[in-house]
Amino acid sequence: MKKNILVFLGSVITCYFLITLNFGCAQISAPTGGAKDTLPPRLVKASPELNTLNFKGNKISLSFNEYIELQDLQSNLIISPLQKTNPTINYNLRS
Repeated sequence: MKKNILVFLGSVITCYFLITLNFGCAQISAPTGGAKDTLPPRLVKASPELNTLNFKGNKISLSFNEYIELQDLQSNLIISPLQKTNPTINYNLRS
């Protein structure tokens, strides 16, 4: 009787280890990430409005339809006429 119980427990433990060794590990790989985003963000709102002339304010706000990432902004943003001092630029996700 004790021998049957020990054989049964040994079989159960062996099966458990075999199952965990075969199914316990995940395949490690880099995520695919999907298709490359080729469309630029679309301007949804601007303050002051587009084509405004003789703007005297000191703040400009632009809102886009998706998150934006600012990279090398001094060479990618054109402000005309040239300013005496570089503007302070703050951004928050879509604005």
